[in-house]
Amino acid sequence: MKTIHDRAVLAFPALAAGAILASGCGAPKAPVADESPNPLANTLRTLLPQGGQSQIKEAPVGRRNPSTSASLNYTRNGIEGRVEVSASRLPTPIDPQALRCPDSALHPYSTCATKSYRGAKLISDDSPVDESRPTVARRLTTVLTYPNGRQLAISVSTAPEAPPTSKAPPTSSAPPTPSDPAESNSPHRSPHPPLPLTQQELTDIAGSPTWKPILATLPAPAPEHRPAPDIDQSMPARRITRIIADALPQGVRVADEGGQPGYGHLTVDDGHGKCLIAVTVQRWKPADPTIGKIFAKARKLTDGTLVMTGTGPATNGGEGATEWRADSLRPDGLRVLATEVNARAYRLPGTRHTPALPPAELTKLVRSAEWSRT
Repeated sequence: MKTIHDRAVLAFPALAAGAILASGCGAPKAPVADESPNPLANTLRTLLPQGGQSQIKEAPVGRRNPSTSASLNYTRNGIEGRVEVSASRLPTPIDPQALRCPDSALHPYSTCATKSYRGAKLISDDSPVDESRPTVARRLTTVLTYPNGRQLAISVSTAPEAPPTSKAPPTSSAPPTPSDPAESNSPHRSPHPPLPLTQQELTDIAGSPTWKPILATLPAPAPEHRPAPDIDQSMPARRITRIIADALPQGVRVADEGGQPGYGHLTVDDGHGKCLIAVTVQRWKPADPTIGKIFAKARKLTDGTLVMTGTGPATNGGEGATEWRADSLRPDGLRVLATEVNARAYRLPGTRHTPALPPAELTKLVRSAEWSRT
């Protein structure tokens, strides 16, 4: 069974989407959608700032699907970039994860902000194209999401040969963000590779009413019929982070927090460097053979709880990043997995040799009675 660390390291939800149609009483007749072979790319081309040159590289896919995308190469002032656009219609009510920035613990190189914009939720992000090489290629992304589920995403990157940004599943984790004012994750590493468009220009393009005819053609997504999950991973992130914070030694300061249902994390600082502490909380059926195999070699305590501990290279960690782990399974099927990394986030190099929360305290944390309280 993969933990939240394995399945939550996802791309920013750019190009998953398209913008909404604002309408109301007395609204004029809807304009006719562009019937050309490349309506999305052609519309993008007409909205790009004058003085640049563009070349369409792809045609949109799925004219009558809930999402469609296109891309082109764009050169301006001698700087070339790949510009991508995606229009989508999301199920309503909209999953809150689709309206949040990338998780600061999983995407530390992201500089992201959210705010309200013309009746929509605006996400503006500056991230590396490849987080394993954060200074090589850069991507700016603007996503506009309206209350009825229509969404428009536009990005520009310094890697014209890179494949289009994929649609991020709704499980993409992110720290809670307020509606207003704009909220930022973390500073982006410099130097920044040059781009032919600015973040503000992307926002102006995404907010143009010219997209309305295309967005109007997107049909409603098919209803989702999801079977009941075998594993309950619904504990609120803020409850998880509160329990972690209460377990911290005196003098350890909380620098950042985030998560999603079933997963919460804190970045803490004891004065000797920052560490990331993350906890996943799951409820399994006690007789589930899958979880039984995971804990087959675990140490059994007098109360029947199974415990495993260990130290090794950090999952998705950078150079010198170490991860301390404590994993527990109680007789009623409650699993609590805690990890600590000697860096402020995953993907970053280790900055210290010892954890802020000692391994014995990490084990004590997963055994806390607080996890069982409702």
